[in-house]
Amino acid sequence: MSFAEDMGHDIPPMWGEEGCGETYGYLGRDWAGESWVTTENVTIIHQTEKAYLIEDNETKAKVWLPKSQVKYDEETKQFDIPKWLSNKLKPIKS
Repeated sequence: MSFAEDMGHDIPPMWGEEGCGETYGYLGRDWAGESWVTTENVTIIHQTEKAYLIEDNETKAKVWLPKSQVKYDEETKQFDIPKWLSNKLKPIKS
């Protein structure tokens, strides 16, 4: 038993370990119970290998989203962003 387990903390299994379910992931992606925010009414202005630059169609605010932390649905044109990340996003100055 680890110190964390001894103190009553759950340690989620990592990929390949016994008890790992499909809802678990790495670095906050797909963890069971993760809170997500879904974007609506945004346009991808630019993208690089590692990030999307999106613009809110109403406010015209632009933010960079790291591809490693968000999910983009090509069909619906919406992003799922972890709530912890959405709380830290700040519009860039044009």
